[in-house]
Amino acid sequence: MLIKIMKDTGSTKTGYDTAFPVLSYLISPFQAYTPEQNAERKEWLECIRSYKNSDNIEERELYRLAQHELKAITRELRNTEPKELTPKAYDLVYELINLSPHVHKYTSLVLSHPADDNEKLLQNPEAMFEARQLMEEYAFAGIGEQDKASYWVEHTDKFRFEDHGVFPRIHPTTMKYFNPFPPGCERVLNLIRDYINLKYDLADPMYSARVKYFSAIGRYDSNRNFKQQLYDDLNKKLELGAFQTRWDVVNYLKSSEFEEKHG
Repeated sequence: MLIKIMKDTGSTKTGYDTAFPVLSYLISPFQAYTPEQNAERKEWLECIRSYKNSDNIEERELYRLAQHELKAITRELRNTEPKELTPKAYDLVYELINLSPHVHKYTSLVLSHPADDNEKLLQNPEAMFEARQLMEEYAFAGIGEQDKASYWVEHTDKFRFEDHGVFPRIHPTTMKYFNPFPPGCERVLNLIRDYINLKYDLADPMYSARVKYFSAIGRYDSNRNFKQQLYDDLNKKLELGAFQTRWDVVNYLKSSEFEEKHG
């Protein structure tokens, strides 16, 4: 499993309906535009903006041509339909994103599994459920149940499992800014990733040739000592049976014991 936080936070969106682009993509039966299509769309859109109010006959013709060509750029249908994992949360997440007065409206992320693990995930769907739960428990640590808002959709159109999540960056009750995955969260997310991969014997896309969790650390890895210390600590905890539920992992990551050991 690989965890990726997307760069888009809605900060560049204009107009009221900021939520539509990110949420509509997740549930759309169409794939995203390719890089080549995006480049072509950008050129035609610039042409439309330039000649939209022109009185010149030739430029008006270019404007109509650009509109026609833009409509001709179509996306391919996904070979499988997206699956809403939390359909009841859609309306709330949509509304919170659009109501947010803050610059950064949301955090979107993906939990991506390589195709090598398809069979294991079909046999153990609880692996994906636990990964989502751990992400939420970290994101909403200290937040009341009534103020938790996230929306999840599963994609399988790339012949692998991908769980996409969207988290509004706003506290629903107070409307204050709230960042569920603040700077520095990478270390915890990497631990969640490694824990899930280890527990369910999943391939880790972060390592070439699908190197497993406890494979040898590179000789010239600048974080070699820290990684080895961390791996040894987690391995010992697992052997002692300290991690029986996802709460055990979350509590350990937030514990003074963990801070004292790893800083």
